[in-house]
Amino acid sequence: MKNWRELLYDRWETDKSQCISGFIASNTEVFEEVFHAFYTEEGHIAHRSGFILGQTFKKNPSLLVPKISVLLNKMPAPPHQWYRWMTLWYLSHCKFPVDHDGLAATYAFEELGKSYNKPAVKNASMRLLEFICKRNPELIPEFKMYLEEIIENERPTLAAKAKKQMSELGN
Repeated sequence: MKNWRELLYDRWETDKSQCISGFIASNTEVFEEVFHAFYTEEGHIAHRSGFILGQTFKKNPSLLVPKISVLLNKMPAPPHQWYRWMTLWYLSHCKFPVDHDGLAATYAFEELGKSYNKPAVKNASMRLLEFICKRNPELIPEFKMYLEEIIENERPTLAAKAKKQMSELGN
């Protein structure tokens, strides 16, 4: 697996992606290279790097924690179109220190409020905000307003998730 860029170029089966993400998680130098590609590049390699990083972070969240500030600081000027969504997805699938809640919530609310965002982006934002609201209950009223908007205007599957989250937050 010396040429990780070549490996990332094509689609792979689940077993192979697990193998690749395991290799990346266990090899610091390769992890840094893949992270750098996601963080700075554009196009196919950025997208594929971001995808495999998601699996890598899910497998080993300790790799994400030192990168959170770096990722959040790049949110105002993302290097590619998938950056914001993938960063929110990473955070929504990993426990992270509370000191990142403010910025993470700000960007999740921004993405959730964009009418043109795809359901996957809104889903990641909702998942992240659910996690953050458990630690910061003062954000629940604002989150509920967003959920009401989703229930009224989004696809049935996203609306169903919003209804479920709304009921879990209490009335």
